Amino acid sequence: MILEVALLSPPSVERLRLRYYPFPVNKKDLKLVVRHVKKLKAQPDIEPPLKNMQVIVMECSDGRIRKFGVALDGKNAVVIIGDELEDSSSLRIRATNIIKELSKLDSVRNIKKFTRAQFNDLVSIVNEIVYQYMRIALFGLPSTGKTSLFELVRDGPIVTEYIPTSSVDQTPAYAAYQKLIEDVDRSENEWYQIANRLLVLYDLPGLKKYRRVWKTYLTRADAAALVLNSTKKGVIEARKLMGQYRSLLPPVVIAIANFQDLEDALAPVIVSRFLGIETYGTVAVDPDMRDVVRGILQTAAVLSMELNVSFE
Repeated sequence: MILEVALLSPPSVERLRLRYYPFPVNKKDLKLVVRHVKKLKAQPDIEPPLKNMQVIVMECSDGRIRKFGVALDGKNAVVIIGDELEDSSSLRIRATNIIKELSKLDSVRNIKKFTRAQFNDLVSIVNEIVYQYMRIALFGLPSTGKTSLFELVRDGPIVTEYIPTSSVDQTPAYAAYQKLIEDVDRSENEWYQIANRLLVLYDLPGLKKYRRVWKTYLTRADAAALVLNSTKKGVIEARKLMGQYRSLLPPVVIAIANFQDLEDALAPVIVSRFLGIETYGTVAVDPDMRDVVRGILQTAAVLSMELNVSFE
C-alpha cells in the first residue's frame, strides 16, 4: 500500500505532504532518504527530465519498515512512501509520472502563493496517479439479499421486500471518489478506502435472464463475494452456482451466508467447509451489521492485495 507522498522543492525542503494512512514518516527519515538519492549517479535508462530515480527500503525511526520511491529533476523531488509489501515497480512508475507532471509547472517552491484552483489541481494530479481502484462484485441467486447488503454498505434504505434487480449498481458514487481526489489528508479513511486503494462495490442481478452481465464484471473484479441463503438448500444451490461460473471468478472469492437469523440457518463455519471458501455470516436487514459487512469487504480486498504481492 502507498502510505504518503511528499513533494519537495528544492529537494531538501518539504512543500506538501499527502497522507493516505496513519503513522506518518518522521521528517528526519524523509530527509535521509532524499540525501541518499541525491548522491547517486544519473541512471541512463531514465528519460529526461529525471536525474535520479531510486527505491530504498529502510527501517524508520518508529521501527516500521517502509519503501521509498524517490524521483528528482532539476527543481523538485517526489517521495512516494509505501509499506514493505508495496511493489517497487509501482513506486517507480508513480514517482516518475508525478515528477514529470511537476516539471510542467513553474515550481512547487511557491506553493503558498498558489490560488485555491492551482492547489486543488496539484493535489488532484498527484492523487489521480497514486490511487488504485479495486473492484468487488456481489453475485448470487435471486432473493439471497445481495441488494440488501449493498444498500446496507452504502447507508441506503433497509430493504425488506424482494424486488428483482435488473441492472448493475455501484457504490460509492463518482462524486465520493472525486472528493477524495481533491483531499490532501485522507489518513482517516472512508470505509471504501484502504490507504491508496479505493474499493468499488458492484451489485449484480441474480435472475438468470440478466446474468449475461456477470462475465463483464466478474472477470474484471479483484474479488467476488457469493451471497447465499444460509439454509441447507441455499448452500447446495450456491455450490452449484459456483461450479457453473467458476471460470469467470477472480482469484479471491468469499461467501456471505445471509439470513443467519433463521432457525434452520447453517453456521458460517459449516458453509465454509461445504463451499471450500472463506465464509462470513450476516443478517442483511440489520443496520447494526453495517460495519461488519464493510469489514468483510475490506478483508476481501486485503486478501486480493496479498495475493498480488505473492505473484511479484
